[in-house]
Amino acid sequence: MSPIWLYEIPLWVLGTLVIGTTLLYTIGGLFLARRWVEATPSGNESAGAMLSIAGVAYAVLLAMIAVEAWNGVAAVEASIQAEANALSGIYRNVEPYRAAERDHIRGVVRDYIDFVIRDEWPALRRGSRSPRTELAGQQLNNELTTFDALSDAEQMVQPLVLEQAAAFTEARQLRLLLGTRGLSAVTWVVVVLGGMITMGFAFFFRTDAFGTHVVMSCFAGAMLGILIFLIVAMDHPLWGDFSVRPDAFREALQVFEHMHISADTSAARAP
Repeated sequence: MSPIWLYEIPLWVLGTLVIGTTLLYTIGGLFLARRWVEATPSGNESAGAMLSIAGVAYAVLLAMIAVEAWNGVAAVEASIQAEANALSGIYRNVEPYRAAERDHIRGVVRDYIDFVIRDEWPALRRGSRSPRTELAGQQLNNELTTFDALSDAEQMVQPLVLEQAAAFTEARQLRLLLGTRGLSAVTWVVVVLGGMITMGFAFFFRTDAFGTHVVMSCFAGAMLGILIFLIVAMDHPLWGDFSVRPDAFREALQVFEHMHISADTSAARAP
């Protein structure tokens, strides 16, 4: 698991640290190995063959890890949208409920979304949880599951409301699970050691223009650092500045507000 303090660093600083570390390793390794390489027979052909094997293997590994991190972000975004959709469905489908119960449930839905945006999201970005939001979610679920449907209209829509309540609970749990879970420590060890070994093969090339060798190696090291930084930024999708945004919840609140305006306008026009 990646330490939370990494995600408290501004994104540009984190990128500079990751890429700068790979460049320092590359430059330092080239200068440390230079004297030994110049004192031994040229092994460029062997080093090139080994670099090809290690480079391809590491590139495939890094691509798989990057795809896994990206899929994690996409899964969190999908769960956020599913949660917001379920809440919107609850808000709409309780329309046939008795006025007092309907307004109360809708108020709980709005309060929950407000807690998610204002309290839970900042807490999740710091690697914490929001007890107040969790209580609001539990209250909403209790209100929906314990509602006593009396009229035919209420009995007709209640199964749909309960289905959406279950979808809301499932989506919320999935969002919290996937959004705070990152790559394992073993995976990160493989990423770091694999990158060091792969770049290490560049140290054993003998060239007449050492400056050109350093520049080309730095380009390769910077590209490696950029890819590692991308994985770090996407890991833990709800942590840090690069975290997934609660835009779906904000859009749901806008829809609710529009529904209220429309309802008030219709009531004002009624004879």
